[in-house]
Amino acid sequence: DGFGKGKDADNMKDIVGSIKMSGILPGAGVENNDDHSIHVQGLPADCTEHHLYQLFASFGAIALGGVQVTKNPDGSCNGEGFVNYVDKYVLEAASEALNGAPMPDGATLQVKPWKKVF
Repeated sequence: DGFGKGKDADNMKDIVGSIKMSGILPGAGVENNDDHSIHVQGLPADCTEHHLYQLFASFGAIALGGVQVTKNPDGSCNGEGFVNYVDKYVLEAASEALNGAPMPDGATLQVKPWKKVF
């Protein structure tokens, strides 16, 4: 049984889910690796995962499911997000390039490697 065959694979969501579960995509297995993550602060309320992906993907491959925007109870962005790269060295380039980037409202982005505090 290949991808896209069978009664459960009749839409793109099912096909993508099946491929993700197979582990064949680059970055599979590094989704929760904090050593490859960037913490972003200063995002506007209308920021989505898609926006964050667009901003950070040009620096290198992002792990599967590796973009997250933290949200308020109403679903708006609370100003923070995380990006998890496949290659940990890419996050240094992204951090250096985007940390301090000016926002239209005069604020600046804060982009730094994620350091989990215990």
